[in-house]
Amino acid sequence: MKYYKSVLRIYLFVLVALWAIHTSADESAKAVLIDGPEVDLTIEDVKKALLSVPADVRRVLLTNKQKLVESVNSTYLTKVAAHRALAKGLDNTPEVQARIWNRRLNILANAELDKVVAKALSDDEAFEPLAREEYLAHQEDYAVPERVHAAHILFKVDAEGDDATARAEAENVRVRILSGEISFENAARKFSQDERNASKGGDLGIFPRGRMVKPFETVAFSLEPGQVSEPVKTKFGYHLIRLSEKFSAEVRSYEKVKKVIVSKLKKKMEAKIRRDYWLQLENDPNLKVNRTLINEFVADPNL
Repeated sequence: MKYYKSVLRIYLFVLVALWAIHTSADESAKAVLIDGPEVDLTIEDVKKALLSVPADVRRVLLTNKQKLVESVNSTYLTKVAAHRALAKGLDNTPEVQARIWNRRLNILANAELDKVVAKALSDDEAFEPLAREEYLAHQEDYAVPERVHAAHILFKVDAEGDDATARAEAENVRVRILSGEISFENAARKFSQDERNASKGGDLGIFPRGRMVKPFETVAFSLEPGQVSEPVKTKFGYHLIRLSEKFSAEVRSYEKVKKVIVSKLKKKMEAKIRRDYWLQLENDPNLKVNRTLINEFVADPNL
């Protein structure tokens, strides 16, 4: 396995380069990435493997060298195992033939449905009137509540519940911050006992009301940008809170949410198209169903 990984790393550059410069099919398809004792792996093999996976997965593979290496390796191992299966005649067993037949049917059926869906959803502009109607009818869904961007420094109360010590430490650090002796970020890194964000300078990010415990929230939303609070007591201990930014409640404009709405409408339409496609086939008036024969088979499949 170590040998194959080293070979893959050597040939990865070749794979990416050939893909990028679009060399002719004759030149690139036959280029051997792995020369194995039983089978070879060519660029054509890897391209087929990549084309067989969903487009979003393929995009990840093509932009992540490590995952691309893993894909090349996996394709080689699968090709070796398949070669051995063929050598043993396993492709001629009824079960394997049935699975190949069934897989082919499903792949073709999905390709047909994907084509129908793609054609129906190809025109974004056709969805804009519906998207605007959806926006106007449900503007509350696109409302953003009042939010603040804050950071904090936590001083925990010790096991004996020594409230005064924690508060005094918080007050002392606040004085040092306000005097300019130490920045809030550096104070958080040095003194905060909130291990989750001390290394980030105490940054808590942006949050709306209802996210934090009530005493903390009340003070955070009462501050002005740049202010550092007095020590605030919560069940976690004492906090120094600094407000970075304040954001008023608003309803996002249609232009900001148009893509989201169109995407939502498309997904809803896609589900309907797929459902209607199967219903149309099932309810075809020209369909002739031999119920008697079906019932006889169900009673005794005799596989």
